[in-house]
Amino acid sequence: MALPLPADLRAELARLEARHNTALDWDDPAAPSPWTDDERRAFDAEACALAARLSTALGATVDYLP
Repeated sequence: MALPLPADLRAELARLEARHNTALDWDDPAAPSPWTDDERRAFDAEACALAARLSTALGATVDYLP
């Protein structure tokens, strides 16, 4: 079942997913993340804001358990 999300929110989710994929050194997954602490904090803030938008967009149609 596809979630009832507006196109802009779907695009933002895809963008954040692509960014998240850069947090891991895919050639050496056990190595430390290539992200700086500032990059990690910025990502975390964006992810929290996007989670709030997602929750609002879904409303009561889906139970969200962080």
